[in-house]
Amino acid sequence: MSPATELRPFGPVADLTVLAAVERAQVQGKGRGKPTTRRRVAAHLGFVWHSGTARKLLPQLLALESAGYLELGGAAGFEGRCRLTRQGLNALQHARRAEAPEASVEALPESPQHRTWRHARTAAAAEISEFLGAVTAEVQEAETVLLRPRLGSSGELMQIGNRLQLQFWRLASATYCLREWPEPTERRRDTDKLGRSGFWPFPRRELERWPDARLFGEVGGTAVAALISASAAQRQALRDLMAYRLFVIGDRRLAVAVIAGTPHEQLAAEFGEDLQLMGDLGWDRAECGEVALTMSRRPLELTLRRMRQDAVEAQAGGDSRRPSETDGERRARFKLAEQACDDLLAALP
Repeated sequence: MSPATELRPFGPVADLTVLAAVERAQVQGKGRGKPTTRRRVAAHLGFVWHSGTARKLLPQLLALESAGYLELGGAAGFEGRCRLTRQGLNALQHARRAEAPEASVEALPESPQHRTWRHARTAAAAEISEFLGAVTAEVQEAETVLLRPRLGSSGELMQIGNRLQLQFWRLASATYCLREWPEPTERRRDTDKLGRSGFWPFPRRELERWPDARLFGEVGGTAVAALISASAAQRQALRDLMAYRLFVIGDRRLAVAVIAGTPHEQLAAEFGEDLQLMGDLGWDRAECGEVALTMSRRPLELTLRRMRQDAVEAQAGGDSRRPSETDGERRARFKLAEQACDDLLAALP
């Protein structure tokens, strides 16, 4: 079970509990006084985030803003900003001094960062023996190559070195998650100060890379699990959006990126991620059922965010209209794609 699957649908919640969730989201985000996002507030309330949650939570947030307790900004949906005002903080502290139960930290569900830590420990305990076995097998294979009468080619040696590095990284990551990752407190953001050292290819907390078939192949002889799945409707909306991005505005996007000074390496990586997502979605429109998205979390998140931005801009651009559709139909088509991106981003563990 991933951390995201423990979240529940939206339900009624006291105003003071919402203020407490905003406060904790700020403290565990960019810091006290710094704005957070409404999606993070929903997560601190224990709600799964999708367009329905955004629509139901917004009236309460607007009412708290009108009362002077919150400051809202940005778009009304996915990444809209939210910040506790001085008046809101005073009201929350006053309620706590009066021992109002709905204002206490105990009124909130487990924080997202603690839930992530707990799941990491559980996953590491289940996988570390298998990872140790994979490292042992890789070391034995390397030893076999080194003991040959004639040493292997440079390409073969580099491949062995790369595999050893990846297998040792995964074992080190699991060791850290199981034995060295301190339990997060409620009073500050939980970060890994070491993060990604110069030798390791990825940060120690990137558990989503553990089952990555492109890095490790099939683990234990079983198929690699997908990160999330896209419904048939989401699949169609994303496929249409990606075709628009690649074949209609591809040259324009590239020109804008070059003018902005985007490194060629980044452009190549983004293009590769676009093609990888299309590989999951399928180029054939006859493939129309639910589909598993197998990209690693961070590349998938970045790709969906780029797609979402293009979907928002396409709703205002007349050149994105098909010959047979009206402007209203064009806006509705790209609105569906924007919502699909929002829902899949919210579903990421």
